[in-house]
Amino acid sequence: MKKLLLCFLFCSCLRISAQSYISRTAASADLVAFDQTLREMHADPFRFVTEQTYEQALQATRAAWGDSIRITDFLLQLYRLTAILQDGHCAPHIVQPVLRPELVKEQFFPLPLVFHAQRAYLDKHTTDSLQVAPGTELVAINQQATTALLHRFGQYYGGLPGFREEMGHRIFPYFLLLHGIQAPFTLTLKTPKGEVQYITIEKGSNFRNALALQMPGISKAFDF
Repeated sequence: MKKLLLCFLFCSCLRISAQSYISRTAASADLVAFDQTLREMHADPFRFVTEQTYEQALQATRAAWGDSIRITDFLLQLYRLTAILQDGHCAPHIVQPVLRPELVKEQFFPLPLVFHAQRAYLDKHTTDSLQVAPGTELVAINQQATTALLHRFGQYYGGLPGFREEMGHRIFPYFLLLHGIQAPFTLTLKTPKGEVQYITIEKGSNFRNALALQMPGISKAFDF
């Protein structure tokens, strides 16, 4: 079985401090560095897409900016740009220097989920602890529809459709944070009988623990 995470393009172009926004000028300089790094590090970046298609996306990204851009929005734009290459081995590194102060905060989504057909369900341990029916679906988080979020997250990676979907599941808490969805979490739940319930989770997890929910090998060795 191939590893899900093989190699990533480390976006060292983000060298600023942990602030909310960067100027258009700074973002433009970072985008140039991003483009240069991609072309230098990737052996064949335009194997699955034409260079013209990529360059058009690059220009469209720059043209959409105002005087400043939120750092998390900028990072998501880099994910979209690498996804255009349709290469599942190329994406921004998930531990960007500018985000490191945020990664230790207990603000990431803290519950393990079971994903099926682009829907998310609470696992048995969570349904037991929250005292809700087994098979309960997570319909929305902080009023954001989960199905729409999963569809969006699957567009941040290249590669085969199954891989893109899987990566959206694996780093689900990370993409939630980049979209401004962080603790406290108001969950909209739907039981198998169609009953709608609302539960608030006040405290989140740090980055490492949140990722370990879908990738347990992060926090403990695999069992053979």
